[in-house]
This record gives sequence, C-alpha cells and structure tokens, in this order.
Amino acid sequence: MLRKKLRYVLTTLAATLLLSLTVSLATTTPAAAYGNTAVYQVGFSLNCTNPAAPCAGVFGLGGLWGWIEADQGGTGDASVAGCGHVSGGIGSGARGGTFQITWALTSFAAPIPFALDPSGTYLTTFGLPDGTFSVPATPGHYDVTVLGTHGQIQVVKL
Repeated sequence: MLRKKLRYVLTTLAATLLLSLTVSLATTTPAAAYGNTAVYQVGFSLNCTNPAAPCAGVFGLGGLWGWIEADQGGTGDASVAGCGHVSGGIGSGARGGTFQITWALTSFAAPIPFALDPSGTYLTTFGLPDGTFSVPATPGHYDVTVLGTHGQIQVVKL
C-alpha cells in the first residue's frame, strides 16, 4: 500500500512540476540572487530511471532538477530544469526557467514522502511553477529510489 501511495505521489508531483514549468516559462524573470544574504540553499532532483516505471508515462526517462536560494527577508531565487523523452507526450524535450520566490518556515508536511523533516519544520517556497514547494528545513541529504523513480534533496542552512 505504501509503495502504491508513494508511486502516486511521485508521479503526481513530477507531472505537476513539469506541466507548470512548461506553462510558466513565458513569465519567468531573471534570478537576482548570488549575494551574501542567503539563509538556505536547496538542490533537488527527481529522475525517472526505469522505462517500465509509472513516471515513464509522464515524462519518460529524464527528470526535473533545481536549485533554490532563500535569502534574508523571505525572498529568493530558483532555477528549475526538466527533460523528458516521451514522443509527443506532455514531457517531451528540455525546458527550464528562473524564478523569483518568497519563502517561509512552516509546519506543512512536505509533499514528498521521503523528505519528512525530523523537527516538523519545512522551508516552503512560493512562486515556483507549481505554486508551492516544501522541503525539510533541517539541513541534510534526503534520498529515495522507488518504483523506477529516484529523488534527492540537499538542504544547506548558511
């Protein structure tokens, strides 16, 4: 049951991010980070590594990769890229964009089951293509491979 639920969550998250990224590329703004006011830096990836896995029906072999810098004052920048290999499908081709975000520390549960924060605190960003994205606020490396999908999040608190 847990594998089925995890498969559903990962497939839904991948499809949502990929569709939202495709739609929002026309409204992207340049990233303005790289200053000395960063509070967090986050790297993340979600990769479909098995052509028979459920994610292959969403974007084929490929995935989503990104970076978030959360600055002092609740603002920041993000860069997200994706590439899929489904001929004529919703995930065909490569795309990417940069985004200005806002962020807050919340107690919202992360939408990614393998990324549960041990303290129950999440860095929730607003302004990415899917609207919000939550990752653990506790620094560390979060990793899982299940049903042909490999996801990773690296959280660094500066």
